[in-house]
Amino acid sequence: MAWAGVLFTLAVIALGIETFLCARYVGDSLGYDYRIIRVIPWLPAIPAIAYVCGTILAIAGLGLRAHHTVQSCVLVVGVYFLCGILFLALPRYLEHLANIR
Repeated sequence: MAWAGVLFTLAVIALGIETFLCARYVGDSLGYDYRIIRVIPWLPAIPAIAYVCGTILAIAGLGLRAHHTVQSCVLVVGVYFLCGILFLALPRYLEHLANIR
């Protein structure tokens, strides 16, 4: 595996572990009405969801290192981020189109 693949794998694993560890810490960086987990700003401030998402990312990152599970794990990571944007971030932005940051 090339160095870029190794770095991507480590980044996905680290993001999963960080999400899992920071699930209890809430922030308001998107405004007072939007309580979020600080690691991934579109993740809602519900610890159970953050634990599940962190676990999914960490396991998918580990699966990226195994030769026979690379395709399915890449699909899981891609669908994870796509669903996060489509279902969690996009509705917030559509409410206030003039205030997208």
